[in-house]
Amino acid sequence: MQPQNRAVMNTVSTVKRILLYFTHDGLIGITPHIMNFYMERNHMDFGTCFLQPLTEKTALEISQWEYEEPYRVYSFKGHHNGYLFDSKAWGTEQFALCQVEKIIGQVACQFDSDRLWCGWSLAPEYCGKGNGHLFVNQCVQEIRKVKQYRNKIYLRVAVSNKRAVRAYQKAGFVYSETILDEIAYSGHMEDFWIMVKE
Repeated sequence: MQPQNRAVMNTVSTVKRILLYFTHDGLIGITPHIMNFYMERNHMDFGTCFLQPLTEKTALEISQWEYEEPYRVYSFKGHHNGYLFDSKAWGTEQFALCQVEKIIGQVACQFDSDRLWCGWSLAPEYCGKGNGHLFVNQCVQEIRKVKQYRNKIYLRVAVSNKRAVRAYQKAGFVYSETILDEIAYSGHMEDFWIMVKE
């Protein structure tokens, strides 16, 4: 079969690129506007997700999550995580964001004085699809509901994790200050941003 007779669609993970396909007329480009529409239609509906306490079953599943480079350092797999399996924190500090019985993300939140600090991990299969800010917004909404909390929410994020930083910014978190901290299990200190959402 000749290349010009094949229909080929190259799907990309960012709205700044262009979808291309071949027809018998030659190469045709789909505009970024159409690409935006395509990506919006393919966003997951996080509005149907809800928080539920971690259980041994969900903790075991999350413990096998593994991310691709350059995010492999955030993988659960291969790292002993005593906190994840601390059943005393299940339902008080640790939750799973679920859609029916499907685990979409892991959520942790802790009070430090009067500040609520949160962290979350999106399941690897949903990463890199432009869903991050939607996931974060749903987590925030669910945390506020479960905790009956209406004040500021704080998080820390490695400056090098640009994908996460962009997602937090799109979700309404704003920069507060820079600190030195360590990505868990990395043994390497680096710059982190403290970010806050009203």
